[in-house]
Amino acid sequence: MKKVYLVVVVLLVSCQSGVDDSDSGYVMTEITSDYSHISDPVARWKAYGLTDYVVEQARNAFTDKYVGFHKVVVRNGVVIDVLTLDDRPVEWEARAAFRSVEQLFVMADSLPSSRMEWYLIEYDSTYGYPKKILVDPVIRALDEQFGYTTNIYRLAG
Repeated sequence: MKKVYLVVVVLLVSCQSGVDDSDSGYVMTEITSDYSHISDPVARWKAYGLTDYVVEQARNAFTDKYVGFHKVVVRNGVVIDVLTLDDRPVEWEARAAFRSVEQLFVMADSLPSSRMEWYLIEYDSTYGYPKKILVDPVIRALDEQFGYTTNIYRLAG
């Protein structure tokens, strides 16, 4: 029975459409749907039905050890892996530093009701996800500003 299961898994993986264009082992496919006509960003994102995806994301923080963009791999709305842009793995703890699109929506929804001195939220015009979130909880403290800049990369197959 184990041999049959292994053969089925190997066949499924080999028949999967998409291209593994990276050294990470994640199979990527292009996002071909277009729901950019939907005006509400949350509804637009949900229309794509993306629960497994890869985004390029940069954390904007004054004292951040993860400088620049990283590939954030998300499965079922949960960050499962973080890689450099050239597909080198980042330490396991990096998963806690980056956000899925679902987590970015939660952050964006909480900002208007929080006690932030200043914040900016920009939504992607095609996919609806929060493309940029910048937060400055205390205007005069330069090292307090933080946020995320996110670009959809490809759908993980």
